[in-house]
Parts: sequence; structure tokens; C-alpha cells
Amino acid sequence: MIVYQIGPFFAHGIRLAPGSPFVHTSVTTEAKEPFRYGRSLIVQYWPGRAVVLGRWEGRFDDEETALLAGVHGRPDEVLDEEGRLQERFKRQKVRQRVAAGAHDLDDEWQLVNALDLMDDGGSL
Repeated sequence: MIVYQIGPFFAHGIRLAPGSPFVHTSVTTEAKEPFRYGRSLIVQYWPGRAVVLGRWEGRFDDEETALLAGVHGRPDEVLDEEGRLQERFKRQKVRQRVAAGAHDLDDEWQLVNALDLMDDGGSL
């Protein structure tokens, strides 16, 4: 994906699921360095296609935190004291959410592997 930047502002295109609102807001999170996050306005210009306009608001300290934020999780809610995934979450549900939010299959695999969601032996 190509992201255009002018100072703290950014713009990029995305694909939307059928039935998505014509205009809505969201949070954009980078899964690669420098792990920035920002608020975004998403405007659909054609069915299934939209432009994202936003402003960077800050940075995450590390990749794990950025990836968790990208799937709308919080480290203190998702991980226990030993850094393992909490039992109350189901791996399959998280994988579905990752798949829905990924831009392409490579992004999905990167997130799934980084969050160690491939093993169905336990629960999240």
C-alpha cells in the first residue's frame, strides 16, 4: 500500500467490505517501523473502495504493541502477567478479526504469526 504524507497528515486507499458506511472514522496503525497511529476519516468513493485521510498522533514503543492495537486489543487485556494470551479469548475469533482487518494475505500471515495464533492447542 502506498501512503502519501505531508507533515503529520497522511492519505492512502483501501478496500472496504460490502455494506460499509459511505463516511466513517477509524484508527490507523502502522505494523512496521516507526509504528505510528492516528485518527482517520474514511470516505468511500466507489463501492468497495475508499480513501483514508488522517493525522498521525503518536508512536508505539514496539511491534507487539502496534500489532495488538491494530487488531483493537490492549496488552493489559490480552496478555497475562507472564506474557501469554489470556484464556478468555478464542484464537479463531481473533484470526477472523485479523483477516478482516488485513490489507492482503501477506499482512494477515504476518499478524497471525506475530501474535502466535496458528496453534489451536490453546485459547486466547
